[in-house]
Amino acid sequence: MIDFLIIPIPSEASTPSLLSEATGNSSLYRLVSLLLFLINLILYLAPAVYAIISFLTELKLALPTSWTFVLGVFLALLGRFITLRGAVVLRNRLATVVKQDIFKWSRNPIALGMHFTLLGLILCTEQWYLLLGLIFTIWNMNQKIKIEEQYLIDRYGASYIAYMQKTPRYLWMY
Repeated sequence: MIDFLIIPIPSEASTPSLLSEATGNSSLYRLVSLLLFLINLILYLAPAVYAIISFLTELKLALPTSWTFVLGVFLALLGRFITLRGAVVLRNRLATVVKQDIFKWSRNPIALGMHFTLLGLILCTEQWYLLLGLIFTIWNMNQKIKIEEQYLIDRYGASYIAYMQKTPRYLWMY
C-alpha cells in the first residue's frame, strides 16, 4: 500500500473514482462500492497483519523451512516485484496503451502481483481460511478491471481491443 502512496497510478476504476459524484453513479451504488472497498481492504490486509503479529509475538530465531513458507516467501517477493515493476512502467507511459515490458505478459500486472503477494503471505502463515479473503479480493479487483477495460476501449479503441486479444488479463486468457 505504501508504494501506491509513493507512486500513485491514476485509474478510472479506482475506489475514489467510483465513489466520486462526478461519475453520475447513484448514492446507493457509491455506498455499496464503499462497503465492498472496506471489506476488500480488511481481507487484503488480514494476511499481512496476521504475519506481522505472528512474527512479533513468537520472535523466532530460525526461519521456518517448510515448503509452504519457502514458496510463500518466493510468491510474496515475486508479487511485490511484479506490482512495483508494473506501477513504474505504467507511471512512465500514461498517454498510450502500454504494451511493453511486463505488460507484454499481462494487461494487469499490478493486480496480478497483488494476488501473488497475498497468496504468498497466506502460504507463509498457513492460515487457510484467509483464502476466502483472497477469493473475494480477486473477484473485487476483477470487477474494477472490467470497468477500467471498458474505459480503455472507449479511450483507445481498436488499439486497445487488439492488445486485449493478444495479451491475457492476468497470465491466462478468459
